Amino acid sequence: MEAKLQFIGTFCGVGLGQDNFRQLLVPKIFLSNLKWHVVNRVFVASEFELDYSESFVSLGQLIPGERISFEADMRWKSGKYELCNLMNIRFIYSSGDRRYPLPKNRVALIGYVMEVNKNYYLSHDMFFDQRYVDIYDAWCDSLAYKKDFAARQSNAKSSTTKFSNQNRHYHDYYTISPEKEGGRRNGKANG
Repeated sequence: MEAKLQFIGTFCGVGLGQDNFRQLLVPKIFLSNLKWHVVNRVFVASEFELDYSESFVSLGQLIPGERISFEADMRWKSGKYELCNLMNIRFIYSSGDRRYPLPKNRVALIGYVMEVNKNYYLSHDMFFDQRYVDIYDAWCDSLAYKKDFAARQSNAKSSTTKFSNQNRHYHDYYTISPEKEGGRRNGKANG
């Protein structure tokens, strides 16, 4: 059995993907500058998306710029890298602000993502369904939160402006050898 890789990334925002098998919406978390080490090399993905799993939900609402570390297995599937079996998710850097909870119910979590990205989705003619937001609102009401109070923390900037391709997993990588600081991009030296 291979050892899990240690990852560190910066939270950028949330969005939606689609499960192509069942045609369901899937809440996503977007990370930038995702770094991991293999032997004597450091790899960096400039953009990476992960399913918004219960482990991430348990952290509460994340704020862009917060740094997160976790362990995971990496596999090549359908022409892209995917991370699976995530564990030991924790903050490396947290804003220190009060952390608001997120719903564990997938439909309510989709409503949260739509609420956070509402202006962007509507202005770019992307899928938006108020019924999901209403389910999220009902969840907020059940905990005595007001909608704007509960969503405000992550609503500072729409995350989808960062990631134009919702199905992008492993966009770009850099190999940085320990003896050469400048690094290499796709086999060619940077610069």
